[in-house]
Amino acid sequence: MNYSFLSSLDINPISLVVDWDPSNFTFNFGDKYELVWQDEFENVDPAQAIIDGKPDPKNWGYRTGPYIDGGLQNFTDSIQNAYVQDGQLKIVAFKEGLTSAMLHSQNLQEFTFGVFAAKIQLPYGKGMWPAWWLLGDGDKYNLTWPTVGEIDILEMVGGYMYWKQGDQYAYGTVHWNNQSNTMNPRFNKQTNSWDMEYTR
Repeated sequence: MNYSFLSSLDINPISLVVDWDPSNFTFNFGDKYELVWQDEFENVDPAQAIIDGKPDPKNWGYRTGPYIDGGLQNFTDSIQNAYVQDGQLKIVAFKEGLTSAMLHSQNLQEFTFGVFAAKIQLPYGKGMWPAWWLLGDGDKYNLTWPTVGEIDILEMVGGYMYWKQGDQYAYGTVHWNNQSNTMNPRFNKQTNSWDMEYTR
């Protein structure tokens, strides 16, 4: 099964009050792995005001439309919602119009095995749900969710969730079809892990 990236990091510019420097964070893959792909989010489009450009279209596409995955936001391919600036990908959500961006690498960058790492600054607050996840290529194998498989590398549900304060907890989840390797029957099985790796 090949997995592609999906990223929905909803960032409200009003809540970004602290600058951060991604170069302060490093990750060592170890001797057993060879780097086969990375995106440092360098300028790929003509400059537009203070924005360097859109993410590299060789690596990233857009899922667009309202109510994707049950959310109220309308995902767009507008440069106002997703742009590269200062070597960083910035995904911005606007309260007015409830717009944001969801990027994917389907049919662009797909991997079967490996270690995946990213430097991500998350927003916080009620209504936010930033996520970085892998989804199997259902088109290639003629499968749909959950049979296609899903690995949520990181999700953070803004505001209070269940018994924990969501803003302080990031979690990962694996979804699969617990009934069959085909489409019928389908039963979502999942396991997840909470972690408190970051603070505001």
